[in-house]
Amino acid sequence: MLDDVLEPLVNYFSENFPKMLLRLNSHLDHDSLLTYQFQRYLKRPVIRINSEFTIKFDLDSDRLDFIKLMSSKHRHYERKSRLSEIVWKCAPSDENMSALLAVHSQMTDKKKMPRIALDRDNLVRLRQVVGDDGLTLLTGFVGGRPVTSCLTYDFHDRSVYMIAATNDLGRNTCAAYSMVPNLLKHLASKGIKRFDFGGIDPGNPGAAGVDHFKKGFGGSIVESLGEWEFMSSNAARFLMNFGIFKSGGRI
Repeated sequence: MLDDVLEPLVNYFSENFPKMLLRLNSHLDHDSLLTYQFQRYLKRPVIRINSEFTIKFDLDSDRLDFIKLMSSKHRHYERKSRLSEIVWKCAPSDENMSALLAVHSQMTDKKKMPRIALDRDNLVRLRQVVGDDGLTLLTGFVGGRPVTSCLTYDFHDRSVYMIAATNDLGRNTCAAYSMVPNLLKHLASKGIKRFDFGGIDPGNPGAAGVDHFKKGFGGSIVESLGEWEFMSSNAARFLMNFGIFKSGGRI
Protein backbone atom coordinates (compact mmCIF):
# COMPACT_ATOMS: atom_id res chain seq x y z
CA MET A 1 0.00 0.00 0.00
CA LEU A 2 2.71 2.46 1.00
CA ASP A 3 4.77 1.33 -2.00
CA ASP A 4 1.99 2.62 -4.25
CA VAL A 5 2.56 6.11 -2.82
CA LEU A 6 6.33 6.28 -2.32
CA GLU A 7 7.51 4.71 -5.56
CA PRO A 8 5.63 7.05 -7.95
CA LEU A 9 6.48 10.04 -5.72
CA VAL A 10 10.21 9.31 -5.85
CA ASN A 11 10.09 8.58 -9.58
CA TYR A 12 8.25 11.85 -10.23
CA PHE A 13 10.79 13.94 -8.32
CA SER A 14 13.70 12.09 -9.88
CA GLU A 15 12.44 12.79 -13.39
CA ASN A 16 11.08 16.31 -12.95
CA PHE A 17 13.05 17.88 -10.09
CA PRO A 18 16.52 16.25 -10.09
CA LYS A 19 18.04 19.25 -8.30
CA MET A 20 15.40 19.45 -5.58
CA LEU A 21 15.62 17.85 -2.14
CA LEU A 22 12.43 16.06 -1.13
CA ARG A 23 11.99 15.99 2.65
CA LEU A 24 9.10 14.20 4.37
CA ASN A 25 8.23 14.18 8.08
CA SER A 26 5.92 11.27 8.89
CA HIS A 27 3.75 11.48 12.01
CA LEU A 28 2.85 7.80 11.80
CA ASP A 29 3.82 5.84 14.90
CA HIS A 30 7.12 4.02 14.53
CA ASP A 31 6.66 0.56 13.04
CA SER A 32 9.31 -1.83 11.72
CA LEU A 33 7.39 -2.72 8.56
CA LEU A 34 6.68 0.92 7.72
CA THR A 35 10.32 1.81 8.37
CA TYR A 36 11.35 -0.97 5.99
CA GLN A 37 9.00 0.36 3.30
CA PHE A 38 10.21 3.94 3.71
CA GLN A 39 13.83 2.84 3.55
CA ARG A 40 13.28 1.14 0.19
CA TYR A 41 12.81 4.54 -1.43
CA LEU A 42 14.10 7.22 0.94
CA LYS A 43 17.05 7.88 3.23
CA ARG A 44 17.34 9.22 6.73
CA PRO A 45 18.46 12.87 6.60
CA VAL A 46 22.04 13.74 7.47
CA ILE A 47 20.77 16.83 9.28
CA ARG A 48 17.31 16.71 10.81
CA ILE A 49 14.92 19.60 11.36
CA ASN A 50 12.28 17.98 13.55
CA SER A 51 12.34 15.52 16.43
CA GLU A 52 10.83 12.08 15.91
CA PHE A 53 9.33 12.11 19.42
CA THR A 54 5.96 13.53 20.32
CA ILE A 55 3.30 13.24 23.03
CA LYS A 56 -0.09 11.79 22.19
CA PHE A 57 -3.37 11.51 24.09
CA ASP A 58 -6.12 8.96 23.65
CA LEU A 59 -9.21 11.01 24.40
CA ASP A 60 -12.38 9.66 25.97
CA SER A 61 -14.70 12.31 27.38
CA ASP A 62 -16.68 9.76 29.40
CA ARG A 63 -13.75 8.41 31.41
CA LEU A 64 -10.83 10.82 31.46
CA ASP A 65 -10.31 13.60 33.97
CA PHE A 66 -7.66 15.63 32.17
CA ILE A 67 -6.60 17.51 35.28
CA LYS A 68 -5.97 14.27 37.18
CA LEU A 69 -3.66 13.17 34.37
CA MET A 70 -1.39 16.14 35.08
CA SER A 71 1.67 16.05 37.31
CA SER A 72 1.27 17.47 40.81
CA LYS A 73 3.29 20.56 39.88
CA HIS A 74 1.17 21.18 36.78
CA ARG A 75 -2.01 20.78 38.87
CA HIS A 76 -0.65 23.39 41.28
CA TYR A 77 -0.20 25.88 38.43
CA GLU A 78 -3.62 24.99 37.02
CA ARG A 79 -5.24 25.80 40.39
CA LYS A 80 -3.28 29.05 40.52
CA SER A 81 -4.56 30.02 37.06
CA ARG A 82 -8.18 29.78 38.27
CA LEU A 83 -7.60 32.73 40.60
CA SER A 84 -7.44 34.98 37.53
CA GLU A 85 -10.96 33.98 36.42
CA ILE A 86 -9.89 33.28 32.85
CA VAL A 87 -12.70 33.43 30.30
CA TRP A 88 -12.29 30.81 27.57
CA LYS A 89 -13.58 31.22 24.03
CA CYS A 90 -13.36 28.31 21.61
CA ALA A 91 -14.18 29.05 17.96
CA PRO A 92 -12.22 29.71 14.75
CA SER A 93 -13.79 33.18 14.70
CA ASP A 94 -12.24 36.44 13.53
CA GLU A 95 -12.10 37.59 17.16
CA ASN A 96 -10.19 34.51 18.27
CA MET A 97 -7.90 34.68 15.26
CA SER A 98 -7.04 38.29 16.06
CA ALA A 99 -6.39 37.30 19.67
CA LEU A 100 -4.06 34.48 18.62
CA LEU A 101 -2.14 36.80 16.32
CA ALA A 102 -1.82 39.44 19.04
CA VAL A 103 -0.60 37.03 21.73
CA HIS A 104 1.76 35.29 19.31
CA SER A 105 3.21 38.64 18.20
CA GLN A 106 3.77 39.66 21.83
CA MET A 107 5.49 36.34 22.52
CA THR A 108 7.78 36.47 19.46
CA ASP A 109 8.72 40.07 20.22
CA LYS A 110 9.59 39.10 23.79
CA LYS A 111 11.71 36.16 22.63
CA LYS A 112 13.14 38.10 19.68
CA MET A 113 12.08 35.40 17.23
CA PRO A 114 10.56 37.27 14.26
CA ARG A 115 11.18 34.32 11.93
CA ILE A 116 8.26 32.39 13.47
CA ALA A 117 5.79 35.28 13.21
CA LEU A 118 2.30 34.39 12.00
CA ASP A 119 0.59 35.76 8.92
CA ARG A 120 -3.13 36.48 9.12
CA ASP A 121 -3.69 35.76 5.41
CA ASN A 122 -2.23 32.27 5.82
CA LEU A 123 -4.52 31.54 8.78
CA VAL A 124 -7.54 32.82 6.88
CA ARG A 125 -6.67 30.64 3.88
CA LEU A 126 -6.22 27.63 6.17
CA ARG A 127 -9.67 28.20 7.63
CA GLN A 128 -11.13 28.49 4.13
CA VAL A 129 -9.52 25.21 3.04
CA VAL A 130 -10.32 23.01 6.05
CA GLY A 131 -13.51 24.74 7.20
CA ASP A 132 -14.53 25.67 10.72
CA ASP A 133 -14.78 22.00 11.73
CA GLY A 134 -11.18 21.44 10.67
CA LEU A 135 -9.79 23.86 13.25
CA THR A 136 -10.02 24.31 16.99
CA LEU A 137 -8.99 27.76 18.20
CA LEU A 138 -9.04 28.27 21.97
CA THR A 139 -8.19 31.58 23.65
CA GLY A 140 -8.10 32.63 27.30
CA PHE A 141 -8.99 36.21 28.28
CA VAL A 142 -8.25 38.00 31.55
CA GLY A 143 -10.13 41.24 32.02
CA GLY A 144 -11.06 41.18 28.34
CA ARG A 145 -7.42 40.88 27.24
CA PRO A 146 -6.16 37.72 25.46
CA VAL A 147 -3.38 36.04 27.43
CA THR A 148 -2.96 32.60 25.88
CA SER A 149 -4.17 30.94 22.70
CA CYS A 150 -3.71 27.76 20.67
CA LEU A 151 -4.75 26.33 17.32
CA THR A 152 -5.16 22.69 16.36
CA TYR A 153 -5.75 21.08 12.98
CA ASP A 154 -8.53 18.47 13.22
CA PHE A 155 -9.27 15.77 10.67
CA HIS A 156 -11.67 12.86 11.15
CA ASP A 157 -11.05 11.76 14.76
CA ARG A 158 -7.46 13.08 14.94
CA SER A 159 -6.10 16.45 16.01
CA VAL A 160 -2.62 17.99 15.83
CA TYR A 161 -1.32 20.88 17.95
CA MET A 162 -0.16 23.50 15.46
CA ILE A 163 0.30 26.88 17.14
CA ALA A 164 0.34 28.11 20.72
CA ALA A 165 1.35 31.36 22.38
CA THR A 166 1.25 32.97 25.81
CA ASN A 167 2.12 36.57 26.61
CA ASP A 168 3.59 38.06 29.81
CA LEU A 169 0.22 38.36 31.56
CA GLY A 170 -0.57 34.78 30.58
CA ARG A 171 2.69 33.54 32.06
CA ASN A 172 2.12 35.51 35.25
CA THR A 173 -1.33 33.93 35.64
CA CYS A 174 -0.18 30.41 34.60
CA ALA A 175 -2.89 30.50 31.92
CA ALA A 176 -1.34 27.83 29.67
CA TYR A 177 -1.65 25.24 32.46
CA SER A 178 -5.42 25.50 32.33
CA MET A 179 -5.56 26.01 28.57
CA VAL A 180 -4.36 22.50 27.77
CA PRO A 181 -6.96 20.54 29.85
CA ASN A 182 -9.66 22.86 28.48
CA LEU A 183 -8.44 22.12 24.96
CA LEU A 184 -8.43 18.36 25.56
CA LYS A 185 -11.94 18.50 26.99
CA HIS A 186 -13.22 20.44 23.98
CA LEU A 187 -11.52 18.12 21.48
CA ALA A 188 -13.02 15.07 23.20
CA SER A 189 -16.50 16.64 23.06
CA LYS A 190 -15.90 17.25 19.36
CA GLY A 191 -15.35 13.53 18.77
CA ILE A 192 -11.55 13.63 18.59
CA LYS A 193 -10.05 10.32 19.73
CA ARG A 194 -6.32 10.93 19.22
CA PHE A 195 -4.49 14.19 19.96
CA ASP A 196 -0.89 14.85 18.92
CA PHE A 197 0.58 17.43 21.32
CA GLY A 198 3.48 18.19 18.99
CA GLY A 199 7.14 17.33 19.11
CA ILE A 200 9.42 17.04 22.08
CA ASP A 201 13.16 16.97 21.53
CA PRO A 202 15.15 15.07 24.19
CA GLY A 203 18.45 15.68 22.36
CA ASN A 204 18.08 19.46 22.33
CA PRO A 205 18.93 21.29 25.61
CA GLY A 206 17.16 24.37 24.27
CA ALA A 207 13.86 22.46 24.21
CA ALA A 208 14.04 21.25 27.82
CA GLY A 209 11.48 23.80 29.06
CA VAL A 210 8.93 22.98 26.35
CA ASP A 211 9.49 19.24 26.86
CA HIS A 212 8.89 19.56 30.62
CA PHE A 213 5.72 21.59 30.02
CA LYS A 214 4.25 19.11 27.55
CA LYS A 215 5.17 15.97 29.50
CA GLY A 216 3.46 17.30 32.63
CA PHE A 217 -0.03 16.89 31.15
CA GLY A 218 0.12 13.11 31.24
CA GLY A 219 0.14 11.98 27.62
CA SER A 220 2.20 9.12 26.23
CA ILE A 221 5.60 9.68 24.64
CA VAL A 222 5.52 8.20 21.14
CA GLU A 223 8.26 7.77 18.56
CA SER A 224 7.12 8.53 15.04
CA LEU A 225 8.64 7.47 11.73
CA GLY A 226 10.10 10.96 11.55
CA GLU A 227 12.03 12.55 8.71
CA TRP A 228 13.04 11.00 5.39
CA GLU A 229 14.44 12.50 2.23
CA PHE A 230 15.29 11.88 -1.41
CA MET A 231 17.54 13.52 -3.97
CA SER A 232 18.88 12.01 -7.17
CA SER A 233 22.47 13.05 -6.43
CA ASN A 234 23.97 11.97 -3.09
CA ALA A 235 26.64 14.68 -3.35
CA ALA A 236 23.97 17.34 -3.81
CA ARG A 237 21.94 15.82 -0.97
CA PHE A 238 24.86 16.21 1.44
CA LEU A 239 25.37 19.79 0.23
CA MET A 240 21.71 20.60 0.84
CA ASN A 241 21.94 19.09 4.32
CA PHE A 242 24.93 21.29 5.04
CA GLY A 243 22.75 24.28 4.14
CA ILE A 244 20.06 23.02 6.53
CA PHE A 245 22.71 22.69 9.25
CA LYS A 246 23.86 26.27 8.70
CA SER A 247 20.22 27.36 9.00
CA GLY A 248 19.83 25.73 12.40
CA GLY A 249 19.22 22.03 11.67
CA ARG A 250 20.62 19.36 13.97
CA ILE A 251 22.46 16.07 13.53
